[in-house]
Amino acid sequence: SLHDDDELPASIRSRGLPMVIGGRNGESDAPWVDVDNERGAALAAQLLVDTGCQVVGTITGPFDMTAGRDRYAGFETALAGAGRTLTDDLVATGDFSRESGARAMAELSLREGALEVALSKAAEAAALLIEAEGAAHPDVAAAEDTLGRALYALGRHTEARAEFEAALKAREARFGLESPL
Repeated sequence: SLHDDDELPASIRSRGLPMVIGGRNGESDAPWVDVDNERGAALAAQLLVDTGCQVVGTITGPFDMTAGRDRYAGFETALAGAGRTLTDDLVATGDFSRESGARAMAELSLREGALEVALSKAAEAAALLIEAEGAAHPDVAAAEDTLGRALYALGRHTEARAEFEAALKAREARFGLESPL
């Protein structure tokens, strides 16, 4: 995909070279091939709604790229079809890189209580894991560490400490007091 102001198609055309662009570009009349970004984003939004997600947001691509605009449009349209509104506080923009996606996810997680919702679901999952596998299972310690980090990020330090101590206790039960884990 190209940004709308990318001069590459014009440069190639001026040299008389054949080309096909990978990703539709709204500013170029060059031939192109692309995936259906709008439909793909709509299917993703619908899946989130169908699986019961109450707070649904998105990380878009740059709006100076057709792919970014199409994905946003598809996501927004699907949510509207489900009677939901995609508000600005549930949208973050990335540049299609892993790093920008991670930054955007962190940004969204701190908005609108999304981290609180995720924390609640993680606590439920940890409780189910303890029930199914027992408190000494290694995944229990990892889950409690994750809960501790989330609680700490929310400023709930006393609760975070309790989770970190529970994780340590689970590791000690599994590996012994002298283990570096």
